[in-house]
Amino acid sequence: MKSLNLKRAICLLSVFSVICFIGSVASAADQKITADQVENALIKDGAFQQVVNEFVQSLFRAQVRKMPELLKGIVGLPFTKRNYLEARLLFWENGLKSGFVDQMADATPTHITQKSYKSMVKRGYSAEVSTLKILIKDIGEDAPLDKKASFDSSLLEVSVGLNEANLLKYHKGELTVGDVLMTQPLVLITRHVASPNVSPGIY
Repeated sequence: MKSLNLKRAICLLSVFSVICFIGSVASAADQKITADQVENALIKDGAFQQVVNEFVQSLFRAQVRKMPELLKGIVGLPFTKRNYLEARLLFWENGLKSGFVDQMADATPTHITQKSYKSMVKRGYSAEVSTLKILIKDIGEDAPLDKKASFDSSLLEVSVGLNEANLLKYHKGELTVGDVLMTQPLVLITRHVASPNVSPGIY
């Protein structure tokens, strides 16, 4: 009798543990990422301080605040190559439609005519969006970042890509798109660390 009760107790504890685990996972997945969280993470990023000027920074801050809504369908997914590219696509596709790319080009100092520069920037981002759509179709859902690919490898370097905490979670298979969005939103939208003369994403 005592043995039977002990087995029941163990079963109940096991069930309770599973329920608690599922609950914690659900809570993490359902966590709402706010525009303020993402903007604050952007401001703290040293690379962002190198953006051309304060007005361009303000444009980026406004566009980045849209990211929780733009990426709501993928924030709970693992940070894989495909999901990273999907995040870039969603951000820049909206940037073209919303006029953000136009505003950024207009506000960026250039040695050529503003009209020519604006046209060049729009063509560049339109090509980027088209390329991302093609790449996403050809990449498996669980495809990891490729250390042999130049840009993938840069994402895996603390100096220009994921920070130490996110890199550790990535190698453990625990990093999500939402984790990066809340801590390093600039990583999701740029190809490299911005330089004083180049806006993020313009290469």
